[in-house]
Parts: sequence; structure tokens; C-alpha cells
Amino acid sequence: MMRRRQVLAGLGGAVLSGLLPGMPVWAAPGDGVAAYRASFEAFRKELAADPDRAEVLSGVEAGALARTNFQRRREGVNAAPLKREEMLAWIARHYASAIAAGAPFDHHDREGRGPAERIALLHRRLVGASGENLFTANQFRRGNAMGAGRFAVDSLMESPGHRRNILDSRWTHCGMGAGVRGDEMVLVQLFSAHSALLARDLPTTLPPGAPLSLLADANPRPALVALVPLEEEPGLGDLSSPAEATAPTRPGLYRSHLAFVESSGKTRTSYFIHPGPAVQVG
Repeated sequence: MMRRRQVLAGLGGAVLSGLLPGMPVWAAPGDGVAAYRASFEAFRKELAADPDRAEVLSGVEAGALARTNFQRRREGVNAAPLKREEMLAWIARHYASAIAAGAPFDHHDREGRGPAERIALLHRRLVGASGENLFTANQFRRGNAMGAGRFAVDSLMESPGHRRNILDSRWTHCGMGAGVRGDEMVLVQLFSAHSALLARDLPTTLPPGAPLSLLADANPRPALVALVPLEEEPGLGDLSSPAEATAPTRPGLYRSHLAFVESSGKTRTSYFIHPGPAVQVG
């Protein structure tokens, strides 16, 4: 029997995502971001070379996903079952493994990156809001990996904040990521409301003034797009037609935002604005 230790719940904005009050903005533009992405790719290669470890993690994750959808059905969530999203799962697994290796058990890493920021840096196509649950327990047994995943979700359901995340009808996709060290197991649940998906990966870097036409190549297609500094939320003044939008002239780390028409009348148009991948300008 596993023994529960700690759980944490975090929720991104329904329409706009931002940092929690008092948390640092992303601390490491340029080389720091490149190093973070490099560590992610190195982790993927490392796990591909260790099939035994990958099998254990996959077992935990499969148990957690099945149990999450079971709980949503049982509680009458009026939404389709959550779909596993491969890149979200890798991002969750990367973070879970970092925590298992000694990183802080927190929604923000040492550089101040929260779940929305990690997704923006590593997922090059996703547009939409996100949320995260964290769980850790000891007395993990590798021979019962799927059972450990189910236990984690049942434990999270006992906490009101985690329960809300698991049962939120807005979520369409998820990534379950596990990390294991000795008898300790960490589970990261990433949830997302897929508002759109870029047809191609957004480049990690763009020169100042570069056209943003790639942001138009999404399903569904946005009406307006923008790149906005990470510490800011977009306003309508920041947005322009995809055919006319260009990258800012000032170097820095920016996040893409895509606006979709909510309603349109003779004198007024309303938009839903959703966050997308981050990009380094300059």
C-alpha cells in the first residue's frame, strides 16, 4: 500500500494565462531558455535508451489516465473523455522526473516557470489554457505501477482543488507524467483546453520584424494574433490580422496569443484570446 505524502493543485486562466501573484517572471531568456529546451530533449533521449524505466513510468501514467476518466464519468462530467496528448505527457514526465530527482515539489521550478510557461516553452503547437495537479507518495512498488497511478488519482480526488481540476469540463486533453526514484513516486497531471493547434511547430526563435503568418496556420484559424512580453497580458491593441502581424522589434522572450471571434454584430465584435507557444525574438 502506498502512503500519500503531498499534493498540489494549480490552475491556469480560462482565457488568459499568467503567473501567480508574487511569483517571478521567467528568469532566463536567451541561453537559459535554450538550456531548458536542451535538457528536455536530453531527457527524452535518456528515457528512450532505458526501456525498463520507461515501462514503469508508462504503467503509472496509464493507470492515472484511466482512473481520471473513470472519475469524470462517475461524477457526471458533461464532456468527452480526456485524450492523451503525447507532448503534454512528455512535458509532465520531464517535470515529474525532475521533482523525483530532488527539485522542489512546487508548481514553479527554481527559475519561476509554472505549468503554463513550461508548456509554452516546450509545446510548439498547442493553443489553450492549462492546469496542473502534483502528487507524491512513497512505498512505491514497481510491480504495481498501474495501481500506483490509480491510487494517486483517488488521493487527489479527496482534495477540493485537485478534484476541481480533474472534473473540470473545459479540459479536452491531458498528459500524465510520472517520475520514480527508489520507493518514491511523483505524478504530474497536465490538463489543457485545446482551443487550436498550429499546423506546424512555431520556431523557437524569430528575428525582429519577422512575419507571424505561421500563427494563422491553425485549426481553427484565428482572426487576430500577437506576440506579447511574458509578464504582460494581451489587449486588443496588441492584436492584428495574421497577414499583417510581425514580431516585435525589441529582443526578448514573448508568448504568442491567438484571438477567435466569439460574436460579431454591426458595431461590435467580441473575441476569445488564447495563449500559444513562446518564442525568443532576436
